[in-house]
Amino acid sequence: MLLPLLGPLLVVASAAAAIADAERAFAARCAAVGIRQSFLEFFADDGISFAPDAGNAIQRLVAQVAPTKPRAILQWGPEQTEAQGDLGWSTGPTIFGDPTGKRPDRYGYYFSIWRRQRDGTWKVELDLGTDTTSQRVAIPGAAQSRDLQPTREPTVPGN
Repeated sequence: MLLPLLGPLLVVASAAAAIADAERAFAARCAAVGIRQSFLEFFADDGISFAPDAGNAIQRLVAQVAPTKPRAILQWGPEQTEAQGDLGWSTGPTIFGDPTGKRPDRYGYYFSIWRRQRDGTWKVELDLGTDTTSQRVAIPGAAQSRDLQPTREPTVPGN
């Protein structure tokens, strides 16, 4: 008798967990193939990014020449995810590093809106990031780690 009432809650929890999983897979793919290629794979065709200004992320990335070696190392992981239906969001800490070690790391937070696609996968519709003054940021489930403090797992409704 309670199952019909709990059904929507289970779907929301499942969608939020799927977004957290997609975010972690995106970060791992970024570590493996680089920023440009991973963003091409995980952004929706009409996805918007804000670097340096608002615009279509895919169009910008396609216009860039693919680097032969990494220009930067980007690490991130979800601290909180929420979802309802086919839309959801995630947020968490970031580290933007210089692979040569010549420039100091930049720390920040991201906020991404995700949409479930017709094939059931999740793609980024909107992504923003901001720098913070903190020099130590914990990244849950990051593909790489550097002197990081422990943090909480992503918040998923119902858990």
